[in-house]
Amino acid sequence: MIRQSLSLKKISYPVALKLRSADIPHKSDIQGVILYLRNAKEVADASQGIFDRTA
Repeated sequence: MIRQSLSLKKISYPVALKLRSADIPHKSDIQGVILYLRNAKEVADASQGIFDRTA
């Protein structure tokens, strides 16, 4: 499970989230790049989604 970091509340939105893995050369093939996340919940949901797609 992805834990929400306290720092997520202190950053400016929107943000992008990108998978970092040497094993997956084309991040977009598995939706490993998510753009325009507007709040901490969207970041947490996107993180969990990326995790689920790579598990």
